[in-house]
Amino acid sequence: MRAFLGVAFLCCGLAAAPALAVDLVNADDRPHRLQVVEWGEAHEFVIAPGMTLSDVCLVCTVKMAEGTGAVVAEDNDIVVIRQGTPQVGG
Repeated sequence: MRAFLGVAFLCCGLAAAPALAVDLVNADDRPHRLQVVEWGEAHEFVIAPGMTLSDVCLVCTVKMAEGTGAVVAEDNDIVVIRQGTPQVGG
């Protein structure tokens, strides 16, 4: 019984931990089309000027559709697009 309570307590603690996820920010004055590849699955986004997309992925590659760059991001990274190029941490 004691071991069961320990495991239950640990599971509750993990469930309460905040999830870490990547945010995308477009710091440019024009929209950008990008592709986010996570676990081999690609998703396309259009991000408006000044817009932030939160909790986009856990571990992923962010590629610009214009071919101006790609970055790998994970956990609580913030990918900022400046002058059409993505950068981790802005």
